[in-house]
Amino acid sequence: MYRSVIASACIIAATVAATALLYPALPETMITHWGADGAPNGFMDKAVAVSIVPVMAVAILALFAAIPRIDPLRKNIRGFMGYYEGLIVVTTAFMAYVDIASLLANIPGTQEAINMNVMVLPAMALLMYYIGTILGKTKQNWFIGIRTPWTLSSKESWEKTHALGGKLFKAVAVVALIATFTGVAGIMIFVAAIILVAVFLVVYSYVIFSAGKGR
Repeated sequence: MYRSVIASACIIAATVAATALLYPALPETMITHWGADGAPNGFMDKAVAVSIVPVMAVAILALFAAIPRIDPLRKNIRGFMGYYEGLIVVTTAFMAYVDIASLLANIPGTQEAINMNVMVLPAMALLMYYIGTILGKTKQNWFIGIRTPWTLSSKESWEKTHALGGKLFKAVAVVALIATFTGVAGIMIFVAAIILVAVFLVVYSYVIFSAGKGR
């Protein structure tokens, strides 16, 4: 796991370096949130705004590094460790990409040229596809996967829910790519797809649990 942590740390360091280079060109009050229509609707002081994602990335990386050591079912995580390491790098790279895109979208002269929804949705599609890939490989644990009372109580519910969940998240990845080209509605389509899949999988995990009586 050290290779993935080191790779992710390098990605974070590169992001911080890029932020330092762009910092003089950034406005004192930065856009930190965009609405579904791509219009800015959240603002923050520059010093705080540029710090949020790197700090979050470091915290998430630390959590990723700790999970295989603190999870009571850590032996199961070892069964899909290669995919877990990939998740660490993919998640860090996604955060770095979104961070740099948001910085570029704040530089005077580029704000109107960069649509954050168009920038983020393809990256979200890649993240969703990888999550779909790892879901089909996960074994029962307390941190990674679709953790409902029923998947955690039943191996059968866990395996069937994650097998289906992997396919559905890959489908969501396709939706995210298509949504990139649908204008204002794109982000709403993507969010709706995620919510529907999440709710369906929770219900599905219960149905499988009930049918198998906790097997």
